[in-house]
Amino acid sequence: MNGEKSGLNLDLTGKVCVVTGATGDLGRVMTRTLARCGCRN
Repeated sequence: MNGEKSGLNLDLTGKVCVVTGATGDLGRVMTRTLARCGCRN
């Protein structure tokens, strides 16, 4: 995300999220954003 802040303000600490297609642009951005919100893999 090139240093941009996410527009999401969610506390997902400790939650597990599965994103398919994470090698594509949208999936990559979503995984990074969810990680910043506290999701783990």
